[in-house]
Amino acid sequence: MSQRVNVPQDEQEEILNLFPKQTSDRMSAYSCIPAGIRYYQGLLEQYPDEVKLIKADQYGIEVDLPVSWYRRPKPPAKKNLTADQRAAAAARLSAARQKRREV
Repeated sequence: MSQRVNVPQDEQEEILNLFPKQTSDRMSAYSCIPAGIRYYQGLLEQYPDEVKLIKADQYGIEVDLPVSWYRRPKPPAKKNLTADQRAAAAARLSAARQKRREV
């Protein structure tokens, strides 16, 4: 693969193409985010029978993989803390910050 181009952060993207289950049990994924590129390259090395390289160039990588590997993201859990719990968490955070400054 040729020298990788630094894509500006506001232009980095990851695209997942999921097809109807009746059509295919495969999906394609494209990424020009450095962490995504490393992730898909690792999948290519670890699972050469399941993951197929579609395209790799200086901007990013596109792979074909099983749709069963896709999981929808979950929204973050909301925590309802009491005033005492909130104060205890603030004290732990303050102590951690102080400890980090000392090192």
